[in-house]
Formats: sequence, structure tokens, C-alpha cells
Amino acid sequence: MSKFSCTSLQPYLVLIVALCLTSCMRKEIPAAPHVAGDVTTATVDMNEDYKWQIFYSLKNNEIVSKNLRTDWDLGFECGASGYHIITNTARFMFAYNTGKTDFSAFALADTVGFANGKNIDMPSSSLDSTAIGDWRKRTPVYVVSNNDKQIFKVQCLPAERGYKVRFAKLNGGGGLEQTVVIKKDDNYNFMFLSLTAGNIINVEPPRASWDVVFTNYTHLFYDMNTPYSVTGCLLNRYNTIACMDSSVAFDQIDHILAARYQLSPQINIIGYNWKEYNLSKGIYITFTKMNYIVRTSDGVYYKLRFLDFARNNVKGNPKWEFQAL
Repeated sequence: MSKFSCTSLQPYLVLIVALCLTSCMRKEIPAAPHVAGDVTTATVDMNEDYKWQIFYSLKNNEIVSKNLRTDWDLGFECGASGYHIITNTARFMFAYNTGKTDFSAFALADTVGFANGKNIDMPSSSLDSTAIGDWRKRTPVYVVSNNDKQIFKVQCLPAERGYKVRFAKLNGGGGLEQTVVIKKDDNYNFMFLSLTAGNIINVEPPRASWDVVFTNYTHLFYDMNTPYSVTGCLLNRYNTIACMDSSVAFDQIDHILAARYQLSPQINIIGYNWKEYNLSKGIYITFTKMNYIVRTSDGVYYKLRFLDFARNNVKGNPKWEFQAL
């Protein structure tokens, strides 16, 4: 009698197991292809004298809010550990740290050093490069001016979850000393104060609701060390970053390429120089090869480029096209 051999069954066992595994395996489901949004054209009307600051949502393709650029003077950072104070560069504002701390005794005659010591917020609007700087240790009195030739004295003091601000007008006969307490709100980048009107004012909408703002602002030309009033587009400081690329055609930029760019939080990365005034022709020329890649606070990439700055030969009407990638 021949002996039964287990090895003789091995080929059959392998076949049976393979068939069982094959029948149990799920069929692969192909990943859905990436679908970009539609290319959309948009425009806003800032008025010919750029009087409006316009906050815009790329996601919703709509104006979220707008305000007169003269509505406010100072903005107060809302972050839990934030202490920075920004000036409204749309009003061509300057600030000067006098080094003095006696607010009530400070008078117009004490502004002697203002002309040579005044500062502006840097064009990139880095919060480490503001005209006011870090006020917390000595709480000095600042001299603050705007393009309406108004001069104020301002002193900021710490307050629970906010700021205590003392201010008064120095020129034009002076003004009453006022004190306001500004509370932080985590839903916003800043709370805003009008020194002219003497009250707190709503300017920026909630920080997660907008992406860019069209506004007049102050740019510093470093080669001349000269501040100059310009008009353009600034980023939302809240988790919004961008870059410019003029080497690739607008149509060729997709989500794969966008993810490779090194983006910057510098809020004037889009800025003003996507256009130029042609003096001989009396018109604005728009540089349509300047493509901007923007990643918004919700992590979505967009590409955009400007098409015009005037409508019916009236300036202050930026027109652009953009696409969610």
C-alpha cells in the first residue's frame, strides 16, 4: 500500500486559498477626480477718491462689509496674548513715542520731537513693526497724527481682556480728555477706535468671514525712505497667505502647482503694483501676467489676477478673475 503524501495536496490547497481570498477582497473604488471651481470675474467700487475700504470673501464671491477709510484711527489686537496697536495707514497716520508718561500734563508744546521721530506702520504690516510698538512696560504718551492734520495725544494702559485708552486732541484748540475701555473679541482680528469721533467702531467683519480687503494704504519706498499713499489689495491677517508668479500662464496654474509655492503671510503681498498709471495716455495699465496664489483661512487655494482698475475710465474699480483650485 502506498503511503498518503501531504505534499501532493499542496498545489490544490494553494489554489483553494487563493480563490477564497479573491472572492473576499473588495473591489477598489477609484478616487473621484479633483474638480476645481469655475473661473469667476468680480469687481468692487472703491469710489474715485478711494473712500471705501471693502472686505471681500473669495469663497462666497461677495462683499462682506465696507466702511469709510476715515472711520477709524487705531486698531487693537484681539488675540489672547495680543497687545499690538495698528494705525490706519489709509489716513497716512504717524505716531511718535514721547517717552513721557504724565498724560494730563502733556501739551502741544511737548510735540517738538514729532517731526524727526515719527514712525509709520511698515507696509508689510508686521505686528513687530508698528509705529506704536510695545507700550506695555512704560505706557508712554504717543503723539498721533492723520492726513486731516489732526494731532492727538494717546496713552494705552492694560485692562482685563483688553485695553484702557486715554486720548485728547492737541491742536485746533485742543479737546477734552477721554477714556475708553476696549474689550477683546476672539472672533475678530482687531477692535477699532476713532480718535476723531471719540468712540469704538466696527470696521473689520469677523475674521473667518473674509479673505482680502481693497483699500488705500501707506507704502514706504525704501530707496527714497519716503512714505506714499497707494491703493490696492491686502490679505486678511488670519491664516491667509499668498505669493505672486508671473512666469506661468494663469490657465496653467492648478491645485498641484499651487501646493508647491512658498506662500507668505505678508499682508501686502498682492499690494498695489499690479497696475501702473500711464501719464502720457492718462489711463491705468493692468499687468495681467501677475498671477497671485492665495490660501485662505479654511485651507482652500485660489488663483487670481487683475484685469482692470477703472470702469468707464473712472479709477477705483478693481476688476479681477479668480478660481478655487
